[in-house]
Amino acid sequence: MKQNINKAQASDPVRIINEYCKPLPINIEKFIRRLLEELPEEDLVGLDAIIIKDKFSYNIHNNASEIYRKKTKSEPARIEISLTTLLIGHVYKFCLIPLFGKYLIARSLFQEIGNHYIHCHNEVPKGEWKSFKVEYSKKYAKKSLFFSIYYINYFLKVINVDVSKYRSKNATKKNNEY
Repeated sequence: MKQNINKAQASDPVRIINEYCKPLPINIEKFIRRLLEELPEEDLVGLDAIIIKDKFSYNIHNNASEIYRKKTKSEPARIEISLTTLLIGHVYKFCLIPLFGKYLIARSLFQEIGNHYIHCHNEVPKGEWKSFKVEYSKKYAKKSLFFSIYYINYFLKVINVDVSKYRSKNATKKNNEY
């Protein structure tokens, strides 16, 4: 059963709340707003806010990097992303190569928006929820970061770095490990 969308709901912007206290190499609010522009409006209907945090305050969610909170009688639907948990072990990569961090953030955000879509539209059978969220996040992360990835590949070609050599070495290395 698909949720009815009226014009007022579709045009309501999702709030982006930044509670992350450390400096980042990107403007996180602007970046998330740009990511949201890639999505169909109906996928965001009913989503009130995206909250960027250091860590989650609830012990039960300490290891999670993102959480989708369904709409309740007292609270609207929202997504919370813990950058500390998401970027653990990747902080230096994020600072040196912001595209890497952007990709991690985009994948996490789109996976939770996929979760929101599942709960609002009731079109995905329960047994397919996990695969739907993963495919949804891959699709929109690639779409939203396509030009950034294209420019990096172009730059590598300009400086004569053959990326395929590195890919084939890594593939061979992985195959030999098994």
